[in-house]
This record gives sequence, structure tokens and C-alpha cells, in this order.
Amino acid sequence: PGDESGLYDAILEAKKQGKIRFIGISNHRLAVAKEAIESNLYDTIQFPFSFLASDADLEIAQSCKKKDMGFIAMKALSGGLIT
Repeated sequence: PGDESGLYDAILEAKKQGKIRFIGISNHRLAVAKEAIESNLYDTIQFPFSFLASDADLEIAQSCKKKDMGFIAMKALSGGLIT
């Protein structure tokens, strides 16, 4: 969004046409995750989350819940660290 490539508009149009149900974003950076949540442009976010999550990571999940945004945990085993 905002890069004027037309990509987000195309995805939004596909959603309006019923070709896709949700628009999501996946990233590893806390600042990008916060920006994505606040933007209200996405239905879901995929973000690293495990038993080793920091308070900041927990805040991301809680912010998603407050915004009724889907949260998809990635790297649930911390890239093998927990195994």
C-alpha cells in the first residue's frame, strides 16, 4: 500500500469479487507488524511467536485481538531452539 504499484488495489478488488477471502501480511519486524495492525488494511498477520515470546511479541498478538485481526504464529518452535 502506498507504493503506487497497484498491487494492494488488485488484491482488494479480488476480495470484492470473492476470489479471495482474506488479505494478510507476513513479516519478522516488530515495527512493521505494529504498522500493519494500525493500518486496518489487513485481515491477518503472520509473525514469529513461541513460548519464548517477549512482552513486545505478546503485545502484537493482543493488538490483533483488539482489532479483530487474525494472528498466525510462525516459528512456534523458535527455529528449532525449543525442540
